[in-house]
Amino acid sequence: MGATKAFVCAGQELVAFRGWDNTVRVLDAHCPHLGTHLGRGGRVVGDTLECPFHGWRIDGQGRCAHIPYANKIPPGAQIRSWPVREANGLVMMYYDAEGKPPQWDLPVLEEYGSPEWTPFEIGPRAIIATHPQELMENGVDTAHLGYLHRRQVREVRTESLEVKGPLLIHRALQSYTHPLLRRLGISLPPGPLTLHFHGLGLLVVWVSFRWVVEVDLMTVLAFRPIDAEHTDVVTLQSLRGVGRNRLGRMLLDWSIKQTGAALAEDIAILEHKRFLPAPSLCQGDPLIMRFRRWAQQFYGAPQAAEADAS
Repeated sequence: MGATKAFVCAGQELVAFRGWDNTVRVLDAHCPHLGTHLGRGGRVVGDTLECPFHGWRIDGQGRCAHIPYANKIPPGAQIRSWPVREANGLVMMYYDAEGKPPQWDLPVLEEYGSPEWTPFEIGPRAIIATHPQELMENGVDTAHLGYLHRRQVREVRTESLEVKGPLLIHRALQSYTHPLLRRLGISLPPGPLTLHFHGLGLLVVWVSFRWVVEVDLMTVLAFRPIDAEHTDVVTLQSLRGVGRNRLGRMLLDWSIKQTGAALAEDIAILEHKRFLPAPSLCQGDPLIMRFRRWAQQFYGAPQAAEADAS
C-alpha cells in the first residue's frame, strides 16, 4: 500500500498509486493546479495522491479532494482517471482512443493461485520497437513458428480460429524439435496449443507436453503500448503436472529461458519489419487477414478493407 508508479501508455504520461484501501488507481500524471508531475515525488495519503508542490490531494476519480491552504476547491480542479482491473498478478488499464468506457472485461484465470499450478513467475520482459498488434499477430502466424523458431518447434497445425467479440481463440497442434530432446533421444508427440487473445493487450497461451508424465505450461503476455512505435512486454509463466519441487523449479527455469530465446528471435525481426496493410499472402498464411479483421474493432476509426489470401 502507498506505492506510486509513473509510466507512459499510448503516449500519455500517467501515474498509478495503491491507496490505503489496497486498490490501484491510474490518473493523468499532472496536477490540475500548476501541472506538477504527481508520480515524481507525490505521496499516497489515504485513498488520494498528494501533489509534492502544494499538497493538493487528488482522489481515485481524478478530483481534487483537499487543498491545505484553501477551504473552497475550484470546480475545474480535476484530471482524468483511467479504468483499471487488477487480476492474475497484473494491473491492467483500459485504453480507448475515443475515451469510451470499457466495453468488455478481462478474465480471472482459474490457474492463478490454484494449488495445481506453480506460482505465477515473471519471465522475460522487454521494450520492443513495434506495435502490440504485430506482437499479437505472431500467435496466428503459424508458418513463422516452424521456421524462425525451428530450434524449438517443428510444426504448428491450426485446428480452429474462433471469434467471440473481443476474444479470439486459436487452437492448434504443435510438434517439437528442441536440441535437448534430440540429445536425450526423446520424441514428443504433437501436443495441444491454445491461445486466447484478449483485445490487443493480453495473450494467454497454454501448451501441453506428453511424455512420461503430462505437463502443462501456461504463459501470460501483457502488452503496454508506450507510444506508436514501442511496446513494453511482460511475461508470466506457470506449470502444472510437476509439483512445487526441485524438478518443477528446474523445468520452470528452463521454460523461462526458452521463452526468452524465442522472444529475442522475434525482436530481431519485429524491430526492423514494416507493417503492410495489403501483404502478398499464400496458402500457408490462412489466418493473417482473419486476425486483422478481428483486430480492427480496437481502433477508433475503421481501417481500409483487406481481402483474404486465396
